This record gives sequence, structure tokens and C-alpha cells, in this order.
Amino acid sequence: MEEQLEEEDDEDVYVLSKLGDLIHALFSTHKDALTPVFDQLLPSVVRLLDRAHPWTDHQWGLCIFDDVVEYLGPASAKYQEHFVQPMLHYVTNSQSEVRQAAAYGCGVLGQFGGPGFAAVCASALPELVKVIQVSEHLIQLTVSYCTDVV
Repeated sequence: MEEQLEEEDDEDVYVLSKLGDLIHALFSTHKDALTPVFDQLLPSVVRLLDRAHPWTDHQWGLCIFDDVVEYLGPASAKYQEHFVQPMLHYVTNSQSEVRQAAAYGCGVLGQFGGPGFAAVCASALPELVKVIQVSEHLIQLTVSYCTDVV
């Protein structure tokens, strides 16, 4: 039973990764012409960001919204009510894959989102700094441990 659940989870992650790849490719080629199709997928993508879902859902939901911002630019503001708060929340997630997707999203907001996202980017900075500081501390601990072992 446990093995079957693990296989189903692996399959779910695989499907999400392919869906993310597909949405990425479509947004990169069709930009805002894809928004009517994305609007139909929006409820499902938003559910991926629900805190009750597994971290892999959070990762892929964030990746999809990262692409939305990157390829729609300021026009992505029409979706901000769905992704801004989860993105800011997941910047400090315990899973590095989720943190990376959220931090990347903050970067694309700053690079492509336009002036309408300036306040969001400013509010993300303190959390991003904390994540960097914790990461640097963990690297120092790892290096120290490795030199102690050798």
C-alpha cells in the first residue's frame, strides 16, 4: 500500500512538472495571447499554492506563476491576488525547492513586473535577506563539520 502511494505521488509530481513545462513553453511563445486559456486553468493552479497541499504542489504552482510574471510582465498584475501572498510566504519554506521557486518569483517580479509590483518587491527583501543569512550560516556549519571529519 505504501509503495503504491509513493508511486502515485511520483506520478503526480511528474504530471505537474510536464504541465509546468508546457505552460512555460506556451507563455514563452504566445505571451498574453495565452491568458484566456490560462484563465481556465487558474483555479487549479491556485489550488497548488494551498498550504494544505504537499510541497511539490507549492513548487510547481510557484513556477507557473513565475512564468506568468516573466512572460506577461505588468499585465500579470491581474493575477496578483492569487500568487503574491503565497510567494512571499513560501520564500522562507523549509523545502529548498519551494524557497527557490518563491525567491525566483520575487526576482522576476522585480525584473519584469513593472512599477506596480515595487511595494511587493520591497516587502520581500527582508525575508530574502533572512534566507540568505540562514543559508550562509548552514554553509559555514557544513564546511566546519567537513573539516572536523577530515
